[in-house]
Amino acid sequence: MLQATVEQQPDERRNEHRIRTLKRGMIVFNDRYCSTECRVRNESAGGALLLVEQSHAIPQTFEFRLYPNPEYRQAEIVWRTDEAMGIRFLDARKEAA
Repeated sequence: MLQATVEQQPDERRNEHRIRTLKRGMIVFNDRYCSTECRVRNESAGGALLLVEQSHAIPQTFEFRLYPNPEYRQAEIVWRTDEAMGIRFLDARKEAA
């Protein structure tokens, strides 16, 4: 079962409140030759919590798509466990500056 617990996550350091959700997402990497689907458990303008089958197979930076939105966003992993990871959207940094 894919589930992240509070004990697995680092201390709360987010600047934004995340909204609980259960949506589908797509992680794309290796110049869009590789992809894997994921579940989005919470999200904000700056990041999200993703549930994945094997997070170790996903590189530190990748493109992310939240269904049904057709656009991809650049993202990086902030923390990860075997089946979950917290990500930050790289374009959110540019918007905040």
